[in-house]
Amino acid sequence: MSGVAHREAAIRGLVAAYRAYAPVARQVAAEAQLAAERDRQHAVRQAERTAEAERHRIQAAVRRAMDGARETAAATTAELAPGVAGLPFSGAEWGSLGTAAPPHLRVGVCGEVPVVVPLLPTAGWYAAGDGAAGLVLGAVLRTVAATPAGRVLVDSYDPRLTGALGVFGEALPRSLSGAGELAERIGDLVRTLHERAQRIARAGGCGFEELAEPYRLMVLLDYPAGVDEAVQRDLLRVAESAAGRGVCFLVQYNAAIQPERGVEPERLAALLRRIEAGRERIAVAGLEGVACRPDRPPGAELFAAVAGAATGAELPRVPFAGTLPPRREWWTRVEKGEGLRISVGAEGREPAWVRLSSSNPPLPNILIGGSAGQGKSNLLLVLIHGLAARYSPADLEMYLLDFKQGLEFERLGGERWLPHARVLGVFSDREFGLAVLRHVHEQMELRSETFKRLRVTDVAGMDPGPDRPPRLLLVLDEFQVMLAEDDAIADEAIALLEKLVRLGRAYGVHVVLATQTIEGIQRLATKREAVFGQVPNRIVLKTTAADSQSLLSAHNTAAAALRHRGQAVLNDDYGSPEANRVALIAHAREEELAALRAELWHHARAERRPRVFKQDEPADLATLLHHPVESGPGLVRPWVGVPVAVTERPAAFDVRQEPGAGLLVLGDDAAAARGVLAGLSASIGKARPADRFVWLDGLEEARAIPGQLAELREEIRGREGGEPWIHVLGFGMHRARMRPGDDFTSPADTLREIVKEGPDVGVFFYGWWNRMNVCTEHLGFERCHVNSYLFLRHPVEAVQQVCGPLVAWSARPGRGLLHDGLSGEPLPVVIFG
Repeated sequence: MSGVAHREAAIRGLVAAYRAYAPVARQVAAEAQLAAERDRQHAVRQAERTAEAERHRIQAAVRRAMDGARETAAATTAELAPGVAGLPFSGAEWGSLGTAAPPHLRVGVCGEVPVVVPLLPTAGWYAAGDGAAGLVLGAVLRTVAATPAGRVLVDSYDPRLTGALGVFGEALPRSLSGAGELAERIGDLVRTLHERAQRIARAGGCGFEELAEPYRLMVLLDYPAGVDEAVQRDLLRVAESAAGRGVCFLVQYNAAIQPERGVEPERLAALLRRIEAGRERIAVAGLEGVACRPDRPPGAELFAAVAGAATGAELPRVPFAGTLPPRREWWTRVEKGEGLRISVGAEGREPAWVRLSSSNPPLPNILIGGSAGQGKSNLLLVLIHGLAARYSPADLEMYLLDFKQGLEFERLGGERWLPHARVLGVFSDREFGLAVLRHVHEQMELRSETFKRLRVTDVAGMDPGPDRPPRLLLVLDEFQVMLAEDDAIADEAIALLEKLVRLGRAYGVHVVLATQTIEGIQRLATKREAVFGQVPNRIVLKTTAADSQSLLSAHNTAAAALRHRGQAVLNDDYGSPEANRVALIAHAREEELAALRAELWHHARAERRPRVFKQDEPADLATLLHHPVESGPGLVRPWVGVPVAVTERPAAFDVRQEPGAGLLVLGDDAAAARGVLAGLSASIGKARPADRFVWLDGLEEARAIPGQLAELREEIRGREGGEPWIHVLGFGMHRARMRPGDDFTSPADTLREIVKEGPDVGVFFYGWWNRMNVCTEHLGFERCHVNSYLFLRHPVEAVQQVCGPLVAWSARPGRGLLHDGLSGEPLPVVIFG
């Protein structure tokens, strides 16, 4: 039993011990559970903190990546589509034109990232869908705004006359609307591509940008409206070769238009970048999967601002100094077989050369044209001064006539005149122009005799030396003025002009004809081909399509496509479209031209002044007194003015101690009559200083004239003829009182005796009457047989009584017509002031 009891006791002891430990164990377990819960909660909180930190880190990394992507996208957009080419249609950046042609243009956005698509370096875009018209118009706006002046030429075809591009005003040419116009313009693009391909090949396969030529952008609205099979064929030809040659298309496809037979729009679409333009979404070929949203369309004020900036923009100027040769090459002699050449500006990055040659090939003459204000006068000055710097006066003489109301040539005859200039016509009139043509024709005939003697046929075939005459450059600005009237001057002028342009080249005569237009010139109606068929060089500044074809050739409207002042089409093949070159004419500032003239003047040690002729300006007697006055025993040749001719030698007539000597000045203009009598007295006094002068003033002292005449008559009756001569100057004789006096002697009879009998004893009468009938009343029907007459403003009927029935005379102020009774034709003269 004890063993049992022992076990029970043990069990009771264990139970008691458990009962005593159980609370402690429960407490320990509870504490452990609490600690574990705290650990769990701490771990959860720690995990949450770690997750939050990681989430922030990831978000920051995403933000940095997105910001970087936006910056990269912005930088890429700015590089591919600089300036407004990659910006939305808002902001101040649209205030001025860009500085370089953009390779890409923005079409919309993907999220916040601009979507840009290449245009100008490619063959172009083919836009379809409801938003195609807006996409095309926006692309034109971006192109015009982002591209500097002259860097892109935009043509448009609007067959349905929507006028969509009219928002650009004068900034773009008028949209074409006829199928014929489109065919002509696409043909021009075909020629442009051909020429550019040749130039790229000659330049060793350079890129188009290196040619520095303008891009040609052709906009086709509502395609395929107005496109026939022939035009479609040329469109495909251009599109196949356009990429990389500066020609591209903006085509707005209109699915509602049924194409003509033979026109498959998809063939053109396959050659361009296709863009599906909806009003809310744009899909661009090559950017599949890019969700592009179009920009909000531009407002009318933005179009107006861009159009205004483009219209007023000027091309970068080509400095005139850059067209001149180095000074060491100035006045290099023209070698045998060579012609003349001159750089007038820049053709891309190369000089724009114009050649004048008599053979190999013959390029003897130049036609210059362009609308008013487009730089024709500047071009002439560049041409003239450039030639003067390259060639010496021994190789080149110039006859420069300006028939418009300009002063461009006047400065060439100043204190430091252009040493090459022989004649400068400022406000030249038709009579003087004809006189210059006659003179140049005479020079050509003299050279013909010289060439026969030397057995040469061409000035280019002569070696440099004293026997070789200089080339003659005849510049006629607004030459059509000479041909404007239906009279003998126009007839002779056109005949001489035809001879000069046709025969002059062999004799070194080069003619430059400048005008705004040659349309409407009556005298050219039958002579047009005879004249301009001898003028292969054509330089035409910006003008209308009609005048472009008139000045260049039929169907050559290239000059109408020019957009800026100073741009010109150069053509040396009679205006053939295939020979077109677009150049920017150098800008010649007057101060640098004056400095160049002064340098050339000093270099030439110029002594012979050019003949300077100004319309309606009297001759300057003081500047001509260095000329000798012809005189001899019983003879003097007094001056009455300067002939309307190349020579400046004064016009004179014979005064001999024989019956009929003297001069009758007839017609209105007291100032001119006074100038005539002043020239007479000054020249006679220079040749015969011992002679005496008597002044009869019918305007101020008419009552004294009868007494003066009576005294002269008595003196004549007592002379023997060997005494110094007496020259009687009657001014305003129509106002003299010729009624018989109290002694019944007639002053008219006294005057007749003086005029008729005086020359035998050395007394000569020179008188001015305002009309011939009054003169005849005073001197009798035969007017005392006086041989010499000078007509001022006088009715032509009386002029024809003396000079012949074929003489036409309508004098201007300061102009006279001298008839000396000896020469075959009367001589127009400019009266001394």
